[in-house]
Amino acid sequence: FSSLHKTFYRLLADVLGFTNTKIEVVELENSITLFRRGYPGEPTSPNGLGRWYGDQYRTIDQVRNELAVCEGWGNPLTGEYMITVPKGTKVLKGTAAPQTIKNAAGEVIESRAGGGVQYWLNDVPNGWLN
Repeated sequence: FSSLHKTFYRLLADVLGFTNTKIEVVELENSITLFRRGYPGEPTSPNGLGRWYGDQYRTIDQVRNELAVCEGWGNPLTGEYMITVPKGTKVLKGTAAPQTIKNAAGEVIESRAGGGVQYWLNDVPNGWLN
């Protein structure tokens, strides 16, 4: 694939994380606090902080179910991050779509309901960490 194709497929995967691709593009009128569970050490990793954040603090089980983060994807969700996103930042806001993992025979081996409010940010500087 060309880099353009890889970028398209990555963006498509991000969009499909929202229910029925119903997404609001929001320019924040005030700063907001968002929450993430992810890999430990994200602020110092080469990939940096993740792009998906929830509107409230959630336990690991709540993130798995409400934000539809399948355990089979390998993210331990043990890293906890709280950020303050400044006024004027553009974000995508929507509802987490259900996610399912199937085995090679097409049988469901894990399913997560989703339904929680989530935000996607293109770039999250470490300076936003609380």
